[in-house]
This record gives sequence, structure tokens and C-alpha cells, in this order.
Amino acid sequence: MLSNLFILIRHFQTHILSKTNSFDRQQYILFPLCGKTIEMKAALDVKHEVIGIEYVQIGIEGFFEENNIKYNIEYDENNQCQVYKV
Repeated sequence: MLSNLFILIRHFQTHILSKTNSFDRQQYILFPLCGKTIEMKAALDVKHEVIGIEYVQIGIEGFFEENNIKYNIEYDENNQCQVYKV
């Protein structure tokens, strides 16, 4: 199973991140229903802005904790949701 994870990461880096890195500026990458997906960390590592959308709070908090990323929580009155920011 771990080898499948590395295959997924390599595919993401080769086919997605390599194309976004060819631009002269930082890109915004959207991850709908992101949970704890490791691709978000790969995008952060190459300095892209990551927008993750998740309904289950424990998933996104788990992502930040497992990757040792400090975050703040703000409440968005317009959309009536919590926004996690790094």
C-alpha cells in the first residue's frame, strides 16, 4: 500500500506540479473534499497557495497536525464557515 502512495505522489508531481511550476508566479491550487490529502503538502512545499475545502473538521486538523503546520482559525460570516489559515 505504501508503494501505491509513492506512485500517487510521483504522478501528482510529474503531471500536475510540473505544469504549475512552469509559470512565473505562484499558483492557487484547489483541493475539494481535501481531508488529509498528501498532495496539498507537495503543493505547499513548492510555495503554491493551497485552497482545501473540507466538511469534516477532524480531517483538515489532522492534515495540519501530521505535517506540523501551524494554523489559525477564523470564522467567515458571509459563508458561515471556519477558515483555516497558515
